[in-house]
Amino acid sequence: LQRHSFPTRRSSDLGLTVVVSPLIALMKDQVDALRKLNVPAASMDSSLSMQEMSDVKRQLKEGTLKLLYVAPERYALPSHSCPARN
Repeated sequence: LQRHSFPTRRSSDLGLTVVVSPLIALMKDQVDALRKLNVPAASMDSSLSMQEMSDVKRQLKEGTLKLLYVAPERYALPSHSCPARN
């Protein structure tokens, strides 16, 4: 049995929490679980299509995300490629 934990959120006005993780499958599992709990979450990694990446960037710009999981190689990109760094 493998257990995973989510970063804790106590208030809807705390802003965005960014989690850097090298495990794409784990990020996907956690984002799926959070969305089932109605937590606005997304991931940025190499498995996303251009449309999916655009959707995540739009959500970041609109401020609708509360949790963003980012692969280290994506986070290391310049801020225009990884808006989570701004």
